[in-house]
Amino acid sequence: MHSSCLSRRRVQCGYAPNGIFRSICGKQYYFQNVVYSQREAKARCCEMGMQLLSLETVEEFNCFKNNPFGFGAVHQLWTSGTADGIGCENIWGWCNSRQNFSIGSPWKPGQPSGLLLDKCVNVEFGLNTVPSLRAFDCKNRLWYICEGDVPECRPQCPIKTCSKNASLFDSGGKIITPSQYGEWRDSCGRRYLFSSDTNNYYGAFSLCCSLGMHLLTLETNDELVCLTKLNDGDMKYSGYFYSSASSQDCRSVFQFCPDTGIYVYSNDTRWNSGNPSGVEVSLLLNFIPGSPTGFADHVFTFLTRYICEGTTI
Repeated sequence: MHSSCLSRRRVQCGYAPNGIFRSICGKQYYFQNVVYSQREAKARCCEMGMQLLSLETVEEFNCFKNNPFGFGAVHQLWTSGTADGIGCENIWGWCNSRQNFSIGSPWKPGQPSGLLLDKCVNVEFGLNTVPSLRAFDCKNRLWYICEGDVPECRPQCPIKTCSKNASLFDSGGKIITPSQYGEWRDSCGRRYLFSSDTNNYYGAFSLCCSLGMHLLTLETNDELVCLTKLNDGDMKYSGYFYSSASSQDCRSVFQFCPDTGIYVYSNDTRWNSGNPSGVEVSLLLNFIPGSPTGFADHVFTFLTRYICEGTTI
C-alpha cells in the first residue's frame, strides 16, 4: 500500500475551479468533478494537505445519506479503500487509517467482486441514494472526494459600513481628477482601480467606498486569471495588493467583504509558499509578471497598494 500523505507537505499546483468545499460532520470535504485514477486522485488530495475519502464510521455514512454536495444523479467517486497491502490479501481496509473495514460495511449487492484487478473502492451515492461501496480497478478514472480536518468557521468582516463621498464627484456624477487615485482599467467585466498610494486595510477599504466602489472581491478563479493577464499585458506590477478578504475571528478561512459566499481556505492551492501564516488576518494578491498571481496574508496594519472594483460605466 502507498504511504500515507499525512507527512507530505502541500505543494503549489493549479487551482481547481470546479472544486467544491463542504464543512460537515466535523470534517472538511472537497469534491472534484475531474476524473483521475485512484492513485492520481490520492495525490491531488495530498497536494491540498487532505486525504481521499474514508467512510470509516456509521455516523459518516449517515452524513453522506443527506447528499451534502447536492448531486442530482447517482455518481461513483474514489475513496481510500483498498485490498492491496492492508493485512492479508483481499482484506479490505481504509488507506488513511490502515483499519480494516468493519463488519457490515455497506457494500453494493454482489460486491466485492473478487476480480484480481478490482483492488480499489469507490462509493456510489447521490439523490435519495444510500451510500454503497464497490470494488473497482484502480486504474479506472472517476471523480473523487478529499477529506481533511479544517474546522468549520466563518470569519467576520472588520468593517460593516461602506459610504460614498459625494464631495469627490462633480455635478455630473463623475469622479473629480480620477488620475490622482491610480490606474483605472475596465476588464474582466468590471472597473478596477489599482492604487498609486499605499494604505492599511482599513484605509484602503474606506477609500474604495468613498469612490463608490469596493475593495477587491474575487468571485471566481477566472477573475484572478483575468487580472493576472491584465497585469502581464499592461501595468506589469510586482508586489502586494490588498483584497477585501479577512480571516478575522477565524484562522482557517478568508471571507471577502461584503460577503459573496465565496471563501478561501487555508489549503487553497493559490497560496504563495509559506502562506497563509496562520496568524495574519488579511488576504493580499501577489503580482509577479509572467507568473500566476498568488495569495499572501498579513496584518491589517500592513501598508501596501490595493485594488478597488466597481461596475463598468
